Amino acid sequence: DVVYTGIGALIWLPDIRAWARTAVACVAPGGLIYVYDLHPMLATLDAERDDGQLVVKESYFERGEPNVFEGDTTYVDGPKLEVRRTCEWNHGLGEVLTALLDAGLALEFVHEHREVPWQALPWMEPVGPGTTGADGRYQSNRMWRLPEAQRDLVPLMFSLLARKPG
Repeated sequence: DVVYTGIGALIWLPDIRAWARTAVACVAPGGLIYVYDLHPMLATLDAERDDGQLVVKESYFERGEPNVFEGDTTYVDGPKLEVRRTCEWNHGLGEVLTALLDAGLALEFVHEHREVPWQALPWMEPVGPGTTGADGRYQSNRMWRLPEAQRDLVPLMFSLLARKPG
């Protein structure tokens, strides 16, 4: 058994502990939980800035109330939204790990990554080859990272593997 929780899933969850208990209930003893998601530190940064400054705008630690955003687009291609309000909950890395441990899992590894699979901040640089789209913008199915001077300042993604004992 494997439960995979992928990119951007955790921010939609108001209760990280309930998610961990549910994920553990879905795997047999010896089963795995694998998470690859945006790092909660990245979720704190002001993504609207275009001056290349890493500025914390949102709370790193979990709060009862969500961060509420208004807009007519999402992070995927598609039509404009009719319902424009979205709610997100940031869960600090310690909160995620503690939720999994409290649910009875044993951690096998936790990694923090310097690359992210989308251009999360306007001044990020593409990693590897890509193409220029019809709109003249660089497109990559690869990864993005901060410029060299900022590369080691904040983690952008994290991954973890945990096993249900037994």
